[in-house]
Amino acid sequence: MKTSDILRIGAIGSAIATLTFVAIALLLWPFGWAVPGNDLLSGQPHLYSGSPDILRIYFVIDSLLIMGWLAGWIGISMVIRARNAPMGTIALMLGLIGPLLDLAENGMVWMLLESPQGVSTPVGWYLAWQLIRHLSYLISYAAAVVVAMGLWSRKPLDRVMCGIGTAGVVLAITGIYVPAMALISDLWWPAWFACGSLLLWRRASECAADDDRS
Repeated sequence: MKTSDILRIGAIGSAIATLTFVAIALLLWPFGWAVPGNDLLSGQPHLYSGSPDILRIYFVIDSLLIMGWLAGWIGISMVIRARNAPMGTIALMLGLIGPLLDLAENGMVWMLLESPQGVSTPVGWYLAWQLIRHLSYLISYAAAVVVAMGLWSRKPLDRVMCGIGTAGVVLAITGIYVPAMALISDLWWPAWFACGSLLLWRRASECAADDDRS
């Protein structure tokens, strides 16, 4: 498969990730954007118990998000590897860990959701779920910083991506722990993937043009 084709797949994957973030936000809007699984794993009254299909729809959409996330990171890492192979490898490894942790996070909630009623949450599951959730965010932010370090150039879109991967990461991490800035943390993800989709599509077109000339 040509590099341009892989980059286009990454661009499409990033676009899918962007759209699924918006879809999830709309789906959870009536519930105050409460994190699915938080109440279920902590033993509190189940916020989504009156609408069990909402969680199933959420996991389907989130699975599409994860697939787009993976495809986008593979594409971005290829762009970085073309400039700096070691940095591109680090970006790939960190970038893939994030969605895999998100998959594990969803798996824990899904297992409890599908377990017989009356089954109590295993001891330590809530803490493990919270740890996995936060690691998924922080490792992905670290990957974004690596991408920003390897992507800087005079091109406007590259600079926007670098801004999201540096100053944007600082604001996003702050939003995790400062409730007043939580919205910034949520908006970071679609902004990152939307910009990544545009960047990868542009890079794919440039690669295809180079292939035609050669």
